[in-house]
Amino acid sequence: MHCETEHLAAEHVGAGWAILVRFAVTISRFVGAIGVLNLTPSDEANQLLTNDPFALLVGMLLDQQFPMERAFASPQLLAERLGTPGRLDPPVIVNTSPDALLAAAKGPPGNPSVPKLDDRTYSLSSADRDR
Repeated sequence: MHCETEHLAAEHVGAGWAILVRFAVTISRFVGAIGVLNLTPSDEANQLLTNDPFALLVGMLLDQQFPMERAFASPQLLAERLGTPGRLDPPVIVNTSPDALLAAAKGPPGNPSVPKLDDRTYSLSSADRDR
C-alpha cells in the first residue's frame, strides 16, 4: 500500500502532492514501527491513521480547515460510511456519486459529519482510478 500510494501521487497528482504523500508514508512507517498515532479520542481512527497513508493524508488536508481531533477522525467515519472500515479506499471514493459521497460525509442526523471533502481529496482518490 505504501509504495503504491507514493507511485500514484508522483505519477498522477503532481510533485507537490507527491512530497506530501511521501511525508505521510514516512510518518506512517515510523509510527507503525513504534506504536499507534494518537491524534483522536477514537482507537479505531488512530489505528486507521497509523496503517493507511491515504487516510493520514486526508486527515492532514482536513486539519488545515478543522480542529485536529475532528479532521483526523474523519477518515475513519468516511471509511465506515462507505462500507470500507479499516481502510479509506480511494477507488471507492472516486466511484461513489457526488450525492452519495456528500450523504456519507454528512452521515445520519445527530451523528458527526465529515468535514468538507474538497477537490484535493477527490484528486488524490482519482489518481488510483486513472492508474
